Amino acid sequence: MTQLRFDPPYSLPCLLAGAALLPACIVTDPSDAATDTEASGTETGDVDGGSDTADSTGGTPGDCTPLTQADVETDAALDAGCYTVSQLLSVTHRLDIQGGAEMYFDAASGLFVGNGGVLSAIGTAEAPVVMTGSTAEGWQGIQFLGSASSDNRLEFTQIDGTGATAVEVGGTSRLTVQSSEVSGAPTYGISAAAGAELTVAGSTFSGNGVPLAVALDGVTRIGADNVFDGNDEQVVEVEGGTLAEPARWVSPGVPLRMTTHVRIEGALVLDPGVEIEMPQEGQFTVETSGSLSVQGTTEAPVTFRGVQDERGYWRGISVESKASANVMTGCVLENGGSDGWNGSPFSTAMVYLPAESKLVMSGCTLRGSDGAALASFGGADIKGFENNTLEGNRSTLQLGPDMVHHIGEGNTFTGNDEAYIRVGRSTAGDPAIAEPATWRTIDVPYRVIARFFVESAWTIAAGATVEVVQDTAIFVESSGSLSAIGAPDSPIIIRGSEAQPGYWKGIEIESVSANNVMQYVELSNAGSEGFNGAADSDGSVYLAGGTLALSDATVSDSGGYGIVVGGDGQLQGCANVTFTNNTKGEVYVWDESASSACP
Repeated sequence: MTQLRFDPPYSLPCLLAGAALLPACIVTDPSDAATDTEASGTETGDVDGGSDTADSTGGTPGDCTPLTQADVETDAALDAGCYTVSQLLSVTHRLDIQGGAEMYFDAASGLFVGNGGVLSAIGTAEAPVVMTGSTAEGWQGIQFLGSASSDNRLEFTQIDGTGATAVEVGGTSRLTVQSSEVSGAPTYGISAAAGAELTVAGSTFSGNGVPLAVALDGVTRIGADNVFDGNDEQVVEVEGGTLAEPARWVSPGVPLRMTTHVRIEGALVLDPGVEIEMPQEGQFTVETSGSLSVQGTTEAPVTFRGVQDERGYWRGISVESKASANVMTGCVLENGGSDGWNGSPFSTAMVYLPAESKLVMSGCTLRGSDGAALASFGGADIKGFENNTLEGNRSTLQLGPDMVHHIGEGNTFTGNDEAYIRVGRSTAGDPAIAEPATWRTIDVPYRVIARFFVESAWTIAAGATVEVVQDTAIFVESSGSLSAIGAPDSPIIIRGSEAQPGYWKGIEIESVSANNVMQYVELSNAGSEGFNGAADSDGSVYLAGGTLALSDATVSDSGGYGIVVGGDGQLQGCANVTFTNNTKGEVYVWDESASSACP
């Protein structure tokens, strides 16, 4: 191994001056240096550069030991001392740089560590390795390309004053950066391509354009103990793409700024405090093979937001997998909803769930969506949607009727343009409530935007409000039932989305279940058209052979009758029922096979 030592003919103590660490030196008379040498009993040729340069640079770049390509053609080591580099050195063997070594590079110079090359620059806190430019133009920096050695290390190394990126790590290269400083790079402090193994811990990035740039597969090797100070962009830039392997991301202390779409095919875990910034119209997709576990806290939430603080700046998060690991707690989602996910305008949402997907969300804030905060057209599982805050969105939730009962307790809705939850879908096919479901009482109404069918037990809780859009009906099939039991001080309200007589179609009941009960219910604005084509089949409730126990209720503003009892239908009970302003009358009974307890 070649040993390169700095053995100057006389001492040149220097100061590092200026942002580029240019040396300003005081030249000592050679005769004085010789006298000092003789007094010490040390011959000039035996001087170890490290001992004389521990507290100074030891000389100007012109008086330092010059390094050429010939010096790195074999394994080499640089002891403490001062060195100048005036060309691009191609390192294809091992180069070890000891603590106290100071390297000054001119504008055309740098280090290229290629296939077979190893660069190990290991200093100490007291005697770091220093690499800096010798001119104001900066230098070319360090590039690792095809160097896969695990011995590539920058430890207690200071890199400053490059003309562009300070350190570049190619896709098949490895590099560990520990307890080092990278500063003054006008573009990137360190950049690593996809496939590179760059580990960064305990290091400081200051005065760079962007301090650190990595690919998706490189985020997991960024430690939580790095310092980012005074860079033009206080972010870690992350090249988007596909993350195929399991990964855990910790917060580096600054946001992770994605450059394009992100697709997660493996299991991704986000620790408290992680901040992710998405580009304009960017999307974050959890594929069917992947999962997303967000583990934020009140003190250190996990945040997804747009690069710009604008409503609808990026598209949002689509969770297509049904993995039980899809859990988001303590999160903040902002400024999504730039566009729809499936062509329907109702699919514009910051969080989108296709059918068969699964997501548990609790303790999260969803704000600034230009569509819904969360949307799904049915078939998805959002059980555990609890204690969330939805604020400042264009709309709140867009859900299939089979998902509404997944909405848990403790959610709040404030300052949204649409102060209701959309229920139903506008696409082909009629959704259904196929399993027992209870619609809880929440802060805002449920607004039914398309007809749906009740094929199981449907319960509406006391105090809930259900609104229905124009000419739309709800059908209780023979296998289903409707239990709407309010309270004197907490009635159930079922009405049109606009307070107009005959605005929506009404409720058709074919079931004979004993659970078909309406008590303490205010039913209004239905009867826009008939249910079976006949002139007298228009009513707020149409009993098509079904049964209903009605009491302590108000039926008003129907465009037809209050109640229509079809063949074999039975209106059971009519105590304390008030009919008001129904166009055709209170109750219409078709024939002798039908019966009504109301007069």
